[in-house]
Amino acid sequence: MEGAVHGGGTTDASAFRECFSLSWKNPYVLRLAFSAGIGGLLFGYDTGVILGTLLYIRDDFKSVDKKAVLQVQFY
Repeated sequence: MEGAVHGGGTTDASAFRECFSLSWKNPYVLRLAFSAGIGGLLFGYDTGVILGTLLYIRDDFKSVDKKAVLQVQFY
């Protein structure tokens, strides 16, 4: 399968089923996908929390408001 398109843009259902069944038989692939998914969710949550607290940090600490190095630059 390897990401190739066969038959003028139509997908082959049997190749997809074969790839999907092989991924369930290999626990390493499942652990890797689960870890990547959890890592992405935690990174997004952490980014949201930091951006929410940055508003209050700027009010309390004037040195953070003056120096861009001390701020999280996501926007």
